[in-house]
Amino acid sequence: MELRRFSFFSRMRKTETKKTRMLLATSLAGTTGTAPICPPSGWARCGDERRAWPPAGLDSVCCSEYGYLGGSSAHCGGAGVDARSECCRVVKGPGFERLECDGTEPNPADAAACSGGADKVFDAVVASEPVRTAMASVGLSKTNTLYSTKGLCAALRNMSALDKGYALVQPTDAFASPAAAFATAKNVASFFAFLAQAAWESGGDAPFTACDENNRHSPTASCTQRADGALYADLGASPFACPRDERMAMTATTAAPWATLGPLECTPGTPTQGCCFWGRGVLQTTGRSNYGLLQHHVISKLYN
Repeated sequence: MELRRFSFFSRMRKTETKKTRMLLATSLAGTTGTAPICPPSGWARCGDERRAWPPAGLDSVCCSEYGYLGGSSAHCGGAGVDARSECCRVVKGPGFERLECDGTEPNPADAAACSGGADKVFDAVVASEPVRTAMASVGLSKTNTLYSTKGLCAALRNMSALDKGYALVQPTDAFASPAAAFATAKNVASFFAFLAQAAWESGGDAPFTACDENNRHSPTASCTQRADGALYADLGASPFACPRDERMAMTATTAAPWATLGPLECTPGTPTQGCCFWGRGVLQTTGRSNYGLLQHHVISKLYN
């Protein structure tokens, strides 16, 4: 295999620039020059719901007249406010359909190389405008206060420095040889495979919106939401498992708008006593065993 200075990425940039111009021309056609007000008038009544703007996806594109986010005709009809009327639009392509709203610009390119210079071509790909725009379209946008491409890249560098066996991006010089070029292709593929997994785990249909597991309508959801009913606090087979502390009290940081029972919590003296090991983080680490393994192999080494 011969690498020709990654001319593919050059062509991709030109193609995406052309598409961007076409989209701008289309969106501006027939307008009066007045920019839409975003969020639209009336959206504030849904402001008590976490991350009400911009909408996380098509399932929260409307603010109903009663102050609930959703995507059904009941939410969008009547006196409901539909974000697609001014600020948002549905973008469709082969096998996908997503919501794109004003104010969801991509994050600026990270000043530091994403891989720390381990693979300069990989760094250029991740920093490119088309890739940053694509990542913004699935939630890693400038307005996201939970997750960012800068944080993602910092974590990638930390893991590589901690242990080369943990490195998602292996050091290589794509222009050195066909084998090195293939190594860069593997780095890019591995990165975006991880990104896809992280997007799903951190919000499912609303990627990169959750730090904590969402309550699926059970008062004891913090104890378990597993199909087999096994308690998260009982998942402690590892010798590094965190101890169960019945005195621990904690409330989740995030909760989806549809989680009507609110964020998960563990409270002494209630049915959720000791149930503090629900899914957390971009990969939704769950259970005493996994918490302990993450602490032993990663966290303790990064911060000690």
